[in-house]
Amino acid sequence: MQILWENTEADLVKAELDVYWLKHGKDDPAAYIRQLGRRVELVHLKDMAAGPEQKFAPVGTGILDFAGIFAASKEVGAKWGIVEQDDCYTTPPMEALRVSFEQLQGR
Repeated sequence: MQILWENTEADLVKAELDVYWLKHGKDDPAAYIRQLGRRVELVHLKDMAAGPEQKFAPVGTGILDFAGIFAASKEVGAKWGIVEQDDCYTTPPMEALRVSFEQLQGR
C-alpha cells in the first residue's frame, strides 16, 4: 500500500480504511489515518474482541481505541464512518448493530 500512496496524487487517489484490518495487521489505526491525511474519506468502524482469536466485535466493545480513531478521522476530514462487522458469530446481526449504534451515540 505504501508504494501506492507514494506514487499517486492525494487529490486523485483516496483511501477507504478498515480499522479492524489495520489493527490485525499490527498497524495503529489512528496513526495510519493521520499518515494518509486528507486521502482518508471513509473509515470502516469495526472492533476486535480481546483474545488471540481476534474475533470481530460490535464497535466499542473490543480493544480498538475508538477515541483515537475518531480524533484522527476528524483531524483529516474523513467524511463517513461505516459500521461493519464481518461475522456476528452467535449474536443476531441486528443485536450487534444495536450495540454498535449505542456505543457510537454522542461520539
